[in-house]
Amino acid sequence: MEMKIKVSIIIGLFVALSGCTGVIAEKDVTPKTKSVFDHEDKKLANARDADAIENERLTNERRVARMMAWVDISK
Repeated sequence: MEMKIKVSIIIGLFVALSGCTGVIAEKDVTPKTKSVFDHEDKKLANARDADAIENERLTNERRVARMMAWVDISK
């Protein structure tokens, strides 16, 4: 009796999981959802670009600081 219950639970979980994944896989993205995803992608790209620009600016500042230090040392 106990084995039948365990088998029924396992089969029920399997059917439930297969049904959930099937529903999610077949669902189309609505234009509104797609627009939200595109907007988020643009925000992430802009943030990456801003980080790259900031890193380049800091690198240039360090380079100038090193050059100025060499000028001070050579005097």
